Amino acid sequence: MLFKFENAHIVRECSTLRCSKNIHGHSYKVEVLLESNYLDNGQMVYDFGLTKIYIKEIIDSFDHAITLWSRDDKRYIDDIKRHSLRWHRASQLAHQLNQFLKSILKLLYTIDY
Repeated sequence: MLFKFENAHIVRECSTLRCSKNIHGHSYKVEVLLESNYLDNGQMVYDFGLTKIYIKEIIDSFDHAITLWSRDDKRYIDDIKRHSLRWHRASQLAHQLNQFLKSILKLLYTIDY
């Protein structure tokens, strides 16, 4: 499964002013591969439709959003929050992906083979 999203940020500790003083964005591609030695009763590793829904929900939360760095100036963070509905802290992505992977593993281990 291939997912794409756009996200913006400022890289404060970058060596160039272009990146360290300006909001800029990137196009991201996330490829998800599931592999198992076992198949469920439907002869699948995991239901593709369910997997796609869960991953899309996470990816969509970052699409066309601004990533805020925890050490950014409070006034900058407050301004972004005031002027944008789509923002998140940098650590949220790692946390959400971790939660997703835990839920997939939990489901895979509870499937009756």
